[in-house]
Amino acid sequence: MNKNANNLLQLQLKVLGDSSKLKILLLIKNQPKYNLEIAEALSLSAATVSHHMSTLFNCFFVKFTKKNGKIYYELEKESMENFITNFKNLWL
Repeated sequence: MNKNANNLLQLQLKVLGDSSKLKILLLIKNQPKYNLEIAEALSLSAATVSHHMSTLFNCFFVKFTKKNGKIYYELEKESMENFITNFKNLWL
């Protein structure tokens, strides 16, 4: 695994260690949701959710689409599969 991939894996593992970010990923696993839906479901402020989504996006765990003036976030499943594969290749 090259240095960039290793750094990304470290960042992704750190992100998954945060309970709020993990709850967000579980919430959007099956259906895209917009910022306020996520905030209400998890009792977080919209600003906190935006901060978490930025981090999750930078880790390639989420993607977004704009629809009717709202930004919908969804799980980036292919990237999650790559994360799992990289983790497995590193440790097994």
